[in-house]
Amino acid sequence: MRAHNASDHRTPATRLLCAIIGEVVTQKKDERMPALIGASTIDWDVFKRGLGYHGLGPLAYMSLKAYADTLPPDIVGTLKATYYASLKQVVAFEEHFFILEAACAQQGLLMVPFKGMAIVEDLYAENPVRPSCDIDVLVHREDIDQVITVMEGLGFEKELSGLKESYWRTQYHIALRKNVHGRRPLVVEVHWDIDYPRKGRPLLPEKFNRLREIAVGGRKVKILSVEDTFFGLALHQRRFGQVLNLKDVCDMGRLLKKYAATFDWDYIIRESRSSRLRATVYFALFQVKFFFDIHVPEQVMAVLAVPSFQKKMIERFIRRNTFWDDPDYNLKDRFLKVHFLLYDDIWEPAVYILVIPIEQFAKFYELDPYTRKTRWLYHFSFFYVIFRRVLVYWRRLWKWFDRRCHEE
Repeated sequence: MRAHNASDHRTPATRLLCAIIGEVVTQKKDERMPALIGASTIDWDVFKRGLGYHGLGPLAYMSLKAYADTLPPDIVGTLKATYYASLKQVVAFEEHFFILEAACAQQGLLMVPFKGMAIVEDLYAENPVRPSCDIDVLVHREDIDQVITVMEGLGFEKELSGLKESYWRTQYHIALRKNVHGRRPLVVEVHWDIDYPRKGRPLLPEKFNRLREIAVGGRKVKILSVEDTFFGLALHQRRFGQVLNLKDVCDMGRLLKKYAATFDWDYIIRESRSSRLRATVYFALFQVKFFFDIHVPEQVMAVLAVPSFQKKMIERFIRRNTFWDDPDYNLKDRFLKVHFLLYDDIWEPAVYILVIPIEQFAKFYELDPYTRKTRWLYHFSFFYVIFRRVLVYWRRLWKWFDRRCHEE
């Protein structure tokens, strides 16, 4: 099992990145690694940008540390620093989670580790350095106010990022922050769902009834089922900035590899249909198949019944956009393109853009959310979005024209 051989048509920097993710998922050494590292044409700046975007620094260090003498010193220093920082962070997150969980349990409240910490302990326990920025936990919606009260009693305060609390209450999580002496502030995101709410369609309504237990530091901890964890990873691709993130693809690869014998594909198909996640799941499964030799039943891909034209667009988007060599890489451009590929029909993403909350509109376009100017632009958001797209393409045309003039 190894990273998809399509990487042979990539630049030397992205070939090396493909080999690294292959080792992350298979946990086996790739015999091509010395030759890939020794390639004199590697653009190390491109390599570093790729590691940064895909969140693979600490995991890459595990693959590359044996070849430290042949790597640029700044690359080795960066990878080593991120590795040990991540290891230290995982230990700290685990310690703080147990304090929070115990305090909630005393009040009869369930707190489930979600995403980062749960994935680290379940899939990377032998070398727990998968990076994450905060602690994500999942609680019952009706318990959210009590959980916040418990956390405030432990010194946390709401981190609203300059937005109204009423906005966060319409979403699916709220962040709380605590200053920790001698360390960066601790941020905990308290989720009551795993994605944005959908009108009339509860998302994974069985998730709390399907929890499982794993051992963390000698203690039993409840986490999401294997299949619901997969849904959480697949839905992460809908986040701005997370499109095509290979850290998530590595997580899905490890998950499907570890639980291949017991993975409940019937549940995946049923929930993909009822929650209208067929395109999102197809996107995630194709990524796993494209980059790793991991078996996904063909009947599953077929039963998802994603239209042929959408499948081709998804596959083409993944092949063409996972890697880039352009320092002017535009995250907004990629996000808007993929946004219409990850839904089961064109209306849901279109309506989402048209009725997006003003706070998300302001964040996406880097505006102050509550000024008169932003309210005016938001009122005419449909035309503003079109104007911004035209401006992007005009700038690209101007750069192309300028480059041609200099070449001549």
